[in-house]
Amino acid sequence: MPSHRPRAAASATLAWLALVACGNVATGPIHEPRVRTMLPPLSTGTLAVLGVTVVPMSGPDPRPGQTVVVRDGIIVAIGPASEVEVPPDAERIDGTGRWLMPGLVDMHVHLRRTDLSAYRQAGITTLRSMWGTSEVATLRNELLAGAAHPTIFSAGPGMDGDRPVHPGTVVLTDRAAARQAVRSQAADGWDFIKVYNTLDPAVYAAILDEGHRAGIAVVGHVPFAVSIDGAVELGQASVEHLTGIAESVADGRAPAGWLSFNLLAGTRVSHLLAGRRVWVCPTLTVLEILAGNTLPPASAAQAVSHQGAMVKALHDAGVPLLAGTDGGYGRVPAGSSLARELELMVQAGLTPYEALRTATVNAATFLGLDGQVGTVSVGERADLVLLSANPLADIRAVRTPVGLVQRGSRIY
Repeated sequence: MPSHRPRAAASATLAWLALVACGNVATGPIHEPRVRTMLPPLSTGTLAVLGVTVVPMSGPDPRPGQTVVVRDGIIVAIGPASEVEVPPDAERIDGTGRWLMPGLVDMHVHLRRTDLSAYRQAGITTLRSMWGTSEVATLRNELLAGAAHPTIFSAGPGMDGDRPVHPGTVVLTDRAAARQAVRSQAADGWDFIKVYNTLDPAVYAAILDEGHRAGIAVVGHVPFAVSIDGAVELGQASVEHLTGIAESVADGRAPAGWLSFNLLAGTRVSHLLAGRRVWVCPTLTVLEILAGNTLPPASAAQAVSHQGAMVKALHDAGVPLLAGTDGGYGRVPAGSSLARELELMVQAGLTPYEALRTATVNAATFLGLDGQVGTVSVGERADLVLLSANPLADIRAVRTPVGLVQRGSRIY
């Protein structure tokens, strides 16, 4: 999670309006997802899950007593045992009394090799890495060579102004350098451009404009000097940690800023984001951890409640949400924190089905993978997680996966 220096939303809006008045900003399009990463190879062979209740995520109704057949990494049949023939060479998995849903996606991680097993044990089959490093590049190359890593999408090294927080930051202070940096990261094969806190508004605008030209989505923080209105107008694809939003609806992004919350302002921002289909990855888990570390218990609970209220307002307005955790950053545990993220979404007022969509269907749509992952459907890649209880009845069932199939290969 980033530093938490609050700023006045009004001054940021004035700076934004000044750029528009000078003709230095071109409005960006609604984000259209595009797959840039080459998907890793599928496994060979056949497996079948027998007698399982399928949670397809293509709709809210589970399907009991199903047989699911996977051949060469693709789901080829789903139906009652009386209607689905199990190939004699299939590896058989007993699904009696269990629930089968799509593999989970954590859409905001800081990826380290040492965390790969934790993601698998949490039922996570796809990751969006939010900071490109040489280690992430190596892991992606290994993945294409057949390694059993979760599928990895990744931003390049983060872009920031002249007060960077993290090592490896691409420091940008003029527009020409910003445009070249975007072109360079696109050419290097990164999937997204990551923007950060201290970018100058004109440099930020150049990054967004060049990103649209290069066909690469810009994601990350809303910089301190840019309002949420400006980020939306420029076409930032996803907003992380409620940055920019916090400054418009609360007293800033620091945990203490969330002790206040203006629901009317939250409703306005939600409809603004929905109208341009800007995605939001709220990372409630890391916000909860930060509040617990810096505020008295009662105040921390109030801050978390207000953050949840903002997420509910976003959801009700139709803003597409993504489940992400900041796993691998600071005190946020990799893997297991995604279950907590989903629990906090339910606590905020989403149904379990709605919360699960943020880590399955929504993630697939953002990544441009509709029809390939995100549901349990014939023709999709077999990224599947097996649970011992019904997650639609109790979201806490996601905490304890009992089986994982990744790209058609049984992991456990």
